[in-house]
Amino acid sequence: MDGAQFCLPSAKDDLRDSLPLVIGPLSYTNVTLQRHSSIYFTAAKVAEKFRIPYVHTPISSLSMTDLDENVVGATMIRWLEIFPFVDMRVLRSLVIRADKCGFSAFVLTLTESMKTVSSIFGDHTNAYPITSSDLETMHAECASMTSSRLQSLVEQRTSVVDTIKFLRQLTEHPIIVNTSIKHQDLIFRALEAGVDAVCVVIDEYMPLPKFIEAIHTIKQQSMSNIPLYAGGSSFTEEEVACLIAHGVERVMIDQPIVWGLMIDGFDGVSNVIDIYKHKLDIHKTENEKYEHNCVGSVVFSYR
Repeated sequence: MDGAQFCLPSAKDDLRDSLPLVIGPLSYTNVTLQRHSSIYFTAAKVAEKFRIPYVHTPISSLSMTDLDENVVGATMIRWLEIFPFVDMRVLRSLVIRADKCGFSAFVLTLTESMKTVSSIFGDHTNAYPITSSDLETMHAECASMTSSRLQSLVEQRTSVVDTIKFLRQLTEHPIIVNTSIKHQDLIFRALEAGVDAVCVVIDEYMPLPKFIEAIHTIKQQSMSNIPLYAGGSSFTEEEVACLIAHGVERVMIDQPIVWGLMIDGFDGVSNVIDIYKHKLDIHKTENEKYEHNCVGSVVFSYR
């Protein structure tokens, strides 16, 4: 699937004129956040307002059925974050349920920070356990599905191609691999496996110029037109505009969304998106000039 087709996985997902942003997946390290399903629902409704994708994560108190198109409307663009489970039946169950609930793309997150995720799924001791209603009902439906354990990073490196092939058998929707810029071996294996897009996540405290340089290297070495996205939790509006100017097609926004929610709920998140929109509009007509000068003008912030 080429870049043009990827923009149109279905008629309702025509993203050509939308902001080059994605809301989510909201951080699963914030245990307090995960307890409040209204937070996820509010973020999703803001995404619907701006016609940008919302990435829902099963590591939350909000079920996929709560975002069913019969509940929130067919215009919301829903993507689902999924993980490399050891038991592939968990992945199959998530994908099948997502298809029924109107989700139109899958974000396969590959990460080394699996302990937190596994503990939330109930496979490890956790002082603040999170209820994942989707996984709970899946375990109830399949008695032999006793573990939601995720693959280690070593396991992911050897199985990522097979995982993507497995997903291709389950769904015709786009598959986006989401992983750290540190794991370029995973990125290239995913590209070789034929994913529809890759989201590269900036490393903690990594200067933006080095991140952009690494993105250009991936583009040159991959020899493909597969869209590249960027993730990193707390990109400023200036950094987002810079990334877009350097060929990144979409930026996943996480922590600023959480801040907006805590300040003023729906209006707070809408204000955050408006800030990004304003900055992107300013540079839209100056894209060529900005592409060459934005890196030097960015004020870097700790992530």
